[in-house]
Amino acid sequence: MKLFQIINTTFIFLLFTGMIIHTAIGTTPLQQINPQPLANTLYVGGNGPGNYTTIQAAIDNATNGDTIYVFNGTYYEHISISKQLILTGEHHTTTIIDGNHTDDVLTITANQVTITGFTIQKSGEATMADAGIEIISNNVTITNNTIRANGWFGIFLNTSQFSTITNNTIHLNGQEGIFLDNCKNNDIKNNHLHNNIHCGLVLRNSTNNNIYKNDMHHNYCSMSLWPQSNQNHISYNLFHDHPGCGIGIWDNANLNIIDHNQFYNNKKWGLVLTHTGGNLILQNTISNNTLGLRINRGAFNIITHNNFINNNHSAIFENSTLNRWIRNYWDDRIIFLPKIIHGTALNLWDTTKSYPWINIDFFPTKKPFQL
Repeated sequence: MKLFQIINTTFIFLLFTGMIIHTAIGTTPLQQINPQPLANTLYVGGNGPGNYTTIQAAIDNATNGDTIYVFNGTYYEHISISKQLILTGEHHTTTIIDGNHTDDVLTITANQVTITGFTIQKSGEATMADAGIEIISNNVTITNNTIRANGWFGIFLNTSQFSTITNNTIHLNGQEGIFLDNCKNNDIKNNHLHNNIHCGLVLRNSTNNNIYKNDMHHNYCSMSLWPQSNQNHISYNLFHDHPGCGIGIWDNANLNIIDHNQFYNNKKWGLVLTHTGGNLILQNTISNNTLGLRINRGAFNIITHNNFINNNHSAIFENSTLNRWIRNYWDDRIIFLPKIIHGTALNLWDTTKSYPWINIDFFPTKKPFQL
């Protein structure tokens, strides 16, 4: 009997509580719901009513989240984007933004901006900062564009984080195709970088960036890592046909991972490491270069499971110690013997002098790796 009274009392309490909750929900005034405004699409260069004649005018009249669609044509503008927008061209070869050889063509200072479907060309060349696109913000996406004939850089990432540069053709720029300065956690992937005067890609004071599946050729060098560019991941790229090198890792650019890339037909070096340490060179194919790999004043670098094939000279080191060579394939080693890598080491008592030295890959593999 007491159990029945407890159950009955509990049921009445839950029923009463449910009525209160239902009443409270049912009487919530509609005006308390604040939906976000719907994004709009603004048009530039078309014939219909409401089309803008310049891209900047459409940007000035847009709000965060809007899309600006630009019809084919050549737009002689210098564009500044300080809002969260999607800027889309009708076609990347026929929708052209031309800077007429002055200043940046596009400057992006807002986060979460997307640029797609344009040719962006002819920035100034008066200062090092002049670029086709300068990004001074985060979470920016630059995709499916042609970026060409700019005075200094095709794309300049300036203190940018979590941005993505993908599926662009970047060529014929006055210095670098892409330049990263003080940048972190960006993705540079699936781009075609060629015929830029200096490098396809340069990192300066930039860390934890992912450089993935790019094709770089006929620049002076594919890419360079400058001081304090640490812990970057460079993988599955093609670095080929340069008068200089595939990759140069320079003073105090340390702890980078270079794996599953192909370095071939470079006139000086496939890779060169200078005044740098702790880098991992893993599972790359280094072939048909004048010199496959050069280490100059480097230490604690690990070179493992790479293919050295048909280079004029596979590898050398200069004034370098404590680098490790582990189970690489060498097509020029004497069969059944360890691979001897000739070089020089510093005299610890007189660093102006060096003496002949060797490194040894004790257990090189007998066949090339299938990478």
